Amino acid sequence: MYPSSKTCSNCRHFQPMPLRERVFNCQRCGIEIERDLNTSINLENAPQDQVGRALSELNACGEDKCRHAS
Repeated sequence: MYPSSKTCSNCRHFQPMPLRERVFNCQRCGIEIERDLNTSINLENAPQDQVGRALSELNACGEDKCRHAS
């Protein structure tokens, strides 16, 4: 699994981060950014071979095939 929420979107530093923390404070470069924004930047810039499989296997329903799609 790609560590998108535990990696700094500015300097790529990886650090542990409990889910209850909502702001990412990088211990290396000092950036302070909202956790979900940091994650979305990382996923947008991530190598497709690391996240592409996960994105193709998941959907908004959290199932292999969404029953709500028409």
